[in-house]
Amino acid sequence: MRLKFLKKHLIKPHQIKDKWYLQPLKKILNINELWVFRGKTIKPGFALGLFIAFIPFPGHTIIAILSAARLKINLPATLLGTLVCNPLTIAPMFYAAYQLGVYILRLDERDFNFSLSYSWLRDSLSNTWEPLILGSFLMGLFSAVIGYFLMDICWKISINNYLKRKSKENKSTN
Repeated sequence: MRLKFLKKHLIKPHQIKDKWYLQPLKKILNINELWVFRGKTIKPGFALGLFIAFIPFPGHTIIAILSAARLKINLPATLLGTLVCNPLTIAPMFYAAYQLGVYILRLDERDFNFSLSYSWLRDSLSNTWEPLILGSFLMGLFSAVIGYFLMDICWKISINNYLKRKSKENKSTN
């Protein structure tokens, strides 16, 4: 992953600060440290975003913004990490988290017939929340660690490629 590509495709401050739904967070979004493009802020930001993606409750964007501001890490990288959880991946992610929780807690698997209703939420969530929370926490932690190291590898490769390119440019101008 090239730094130029990452810089080009990450969210820019002006793209997010003017959104009407983020106006209550405008003061937080003006913190300069959230937009610094350095390895020491990008890598933990991406890892945090991956961890947040596995939280089985809505509001990943708000959680990401508040967490990145508190930790003073790169906000766009944090938001990028949260995109792992999207409409295509949410069901398999949380089903796998539930299965992991059931396995670790040595519980009998319960029927998980989903129905978009308050009664299903009331009845089913009370039976499944423990393995779901445990599995989500563990999968979030695992994905954050893996994501951090993958981003570190990509960052180092990108820096090395940049230095090689600069070295070639310097040799050709001399």
